Amino acid sequence: MASEPGVGWRFLIATAKVARKHGAVVVVVTTRRSVDATANEVSRLGLDDVVRLLGIRLPWEPAFFRWLNPKFIRLEHVWWSLVARRPMRALEAHYSVIYAQHVTFATELLPTPITAYGRNVLRVWGPVGAGGVAEVFKIPPYDWAARTQWFLQLLRDRVVRVSAKMIAGRVDLVLAQNDSVISQMGVSGSKKWRVFPNVVVGSDLAKASCCDKDDRVRIGFDVGSPQILGVGHFIPRKRYDVAVRALTHPSLRHARLHLVGDTVKGRPNRLENYAHSLGVADRVVFHGRKTQHEILELMSGADVLFHPSGREGASGVVGEATSVGLPVVCFSGTGAASVLLRSEERRVGK
Repeated sequence: MASEPGVGWRFLIATAKVARKHGAVVVVVTTRRSVDATANEVSRLGLDDVVRLLGIRLPWEPAFFRWLNPKFIRLEHVWWSLVARRPMRALEAHYSVIYAQHVTFATELLPTPITAYGRNVLRVWGPVGAGGVAEVFKIPPYDWAARTQWFLQLLRDRVVRVSAKMIAGRVDLVLAQNDSVISQMGVSGSKKWRVFPNVVVGSDLAKASCCDKDDRVRIGFDVGSPQILGVGHFIPRKRYDVAVRALTHPSLRHARLHLVGDTVKGRPNRLENYAHSLGVADRVVFHGRKTQHEILELMSGADVLFHPSGREGASGVVGEATSVGLPVVCFSGTGAASVLLRSEERRVGK
């Protein structure tokens, strides 16, 4: 799930319920803009009595922090993590801090302010981690963007082992999003590291039934030809260019690819241009952003979910697809594959 609106809220609400039973409070330490955006929702949920919002204002905020570019957001996070340490320690003057968990935007590559606390506080880091496979980025089309991602993944694989183990040494428990992270860290069997996929599938999610002919036409699907669905951001790391190129294979000459999502703000849609260059643009449908209900409707009419991401934490859409019985194709060793395998284990266990 997306960080703040997804797993962040899930943990906040669940923790608040536990805290209320024990007469404790939950202090949410976040950015000022997140406080401004969420204060009303906290009140609406009736959590005012147990939740305190603490927004950390940075002493210096460059204008590019407000561009919401992923690279700059990471820089902001590093700066915020350093600044947040002092006010977090100051909380001990007003509260008996017993538990600190870093939930949103927790990555094994970047620092966490919960290390400001000592061993008297149970420090939980995660869910963290993204399982990546560099070889995925060498699959054609092997263009400049794919080469860049390949190099970055190789570099990340080496750097993250140092940074993650360093941070792990200063916390009590690490929740890894997938098995790939555990494997990359070489910490299998360690009690400090546990796999905790950041995937939440609602209990009310009913098994999707196959659309009838009229319904498939209504949502833009052809009748009688393979319908391939892809859901995610249109960025090089997700490798949807591989999905577009697959349409040129003779076995998929009648297939249609349905892509749900959008580019990063302000970026051109490279996939659309690529589809035109291959002569398959008439068989690629861009649905734009969709609600979860609309995505589930598309899943009910699709034949397969193709999730070719080269680096993934824990793909929520893969968890949803397996829950509604839609076959999933992804690359082995990635976070998406970890979710798929664990979903299969749960189904077999039942």
